[in-house]
This record gives sequence, structure tokens and C-alpha cells, in this order.
Amino acid sequence: MVKQTTAGVYTRTLGAMIATAVMLPGLTHAQGHCSGGVRSINPGAPASITFAYPNANASEEDSFKVYYADANGGLVEMFTLFPGQRQTVTNSVFVNTAWVMTSPIPGGGESCVGSYITQRGPNLVNLGD
Repeated sequence: MVKQTTAGVYTRTLGAMIATAVMLPGLTHAQGHCSGGVRSINPGAPASITFAYPNANASEEDSFKVYYADANGGLVEMFTLFPGQRQTVTNSVFVNTAWVMTSPIPGGGESCVGSYITQRGPNLVNLGD
């Protein structure tokens, strides 16, 4: 669920792991957060987005990959977040920009954690517990 704080920042907190294991591309998720249909549509006003993994006590193996979903649903890997890191994206980010986050599966592949559509104003996505 996306929430707007009193400071006008849109936030979404995603759990550390989701049980559904998937391989990229063709993300699927039982709750619909990472279906293959995630894509950026009708770019709006310029925006910014910050991804944060605040759990500095997590294992170094715990990480999240952040992908930009283009207008055709193609995923472009942007960066990997490790425990205690934050990454802000401001270039080429607009309202309605779609993002997909995954976590690694031991032995290979990635598990879909969730997706986010950039809102008007500052955006913050907290990954992990």
C-alpha cells in the first residue's frame, strides 16, 4: 500500500522476501505486484524516487535489485541495494514511471518483491523489514 506522509512524501514498505520464486524476465507474483504487465505509462511531471534498505544488520548476501520497467514492460536493471544503503534517482524519472524490485534466490534466480509506480512529489520505497 502506498501512503502519503504529512510531509507529502509517498512511501511504500515492502517485506524482505516473498515466497514466490521467479526468474527474469517474465516476472509473476501471486498478488499481482510483479506481473509481466508492469510498465511505465503516460509520463507525467518530473519526479524523484529514493530506494532505501534501512536494515543495516541484515546479512551482506541480502540485497535487492531495482529495475526500471519501460513502456513495453521491458526491465532495465538500475542498481543493487545492500543493507544500510539508499539510492535516489532523479534523471529521467516522471510521474507514472514503473519500478520492479527483486531479491536473490539461493542457488540462482530472483524472487519478485514488489513494484512501485512513481507518484507526484518525492517518493520513498523502503525495502526489507
